[in-house]
Amino acid sequence: MYFVTGGDLDYWKSALQEPVPVSTGDWLSEIALWVQWRHCGTLSAKCASDAWAPRHDQT
Repeated sequence: MYFVTGGDLDYWKSALQEPVPVSTGDWLSEIALWVQWRHCGTLSAKCASDAWAPRHDQT
């Protein structure tokens, strides 16, 4: 799981769809906390951005 702590990003589920905007305060990949998960989309920063991911021993 990732928490966006600064910046603006775009997430594409597939190349054929419009990107989903992701910005400060949003989170990504919450499902990975609960099930075995493989990331399938693409995340791209539109400007300098920061994200925080908790360590597995902190969850």
